[in-house]
Amino acid sequence: MRRLFNSPVLILPILMGVVIVLLTVQVARADDIDPEQIKAALHTTNDIEHGFVDGTVAMVHAKTLPRDIFTSCFIWARKKPRYQIQYFKQALTLRAAEIGIDLKDDTIDPVFIKAALHTSSDIERGFVDRTVGMVQAGTLPRNLFTSCVIAAREKPSYQFQYFKQALTLRAAKIGINL
Repeated sequence: MRRLFNSPVLILPILMGVVIVLLTVQVARADDIDPEQIKAALHTTNDIEHGFVDGTVAMVHAKTLPRDIFTSCFIWARKKPRYQIQYFKQALTLRAAEIGIDLKDDTIDPVFIKAALHTSSDIERGFVDRTVGMVQAGTLPRNLFTSCVIAAREKPSYQFQYFKQALTLRAAKIGINL
């Protein structure tokens, strides 16, 4: 039994797990969130991503963005194997919009929307791509699109079907045919 606990195969994963937990708790409970640590953890690569992190950290410091929303989005995005900053941006933008805070992010990531709505077919993914393109072209109001995504995410199942129906009906009311 003693040899088992002296084995690096067992000790190393346990030690790494403890370090990860301690680092996460340090970021989650720090009095002052360090934007440089957040950028490094989310693997930011360009000025737009750096600016988004700097801006949202400043909002947390100014208490205009709740720390718990920021922290939960950060922890969730860190668990993703790739593209952590994109997951963080989209999650934080959507969660902030749910409480009426506009983060002024002009990009909507269709990959994140497809994952959030649990799309399962090429037809569903194509609908998301087409409607995201309409938002980016300015032919579909962004707030209409975002509110339908938020409402669909609150449903326990069939999120995409709810999103498509709600978006189609609300767009038709303002004369937009999807």
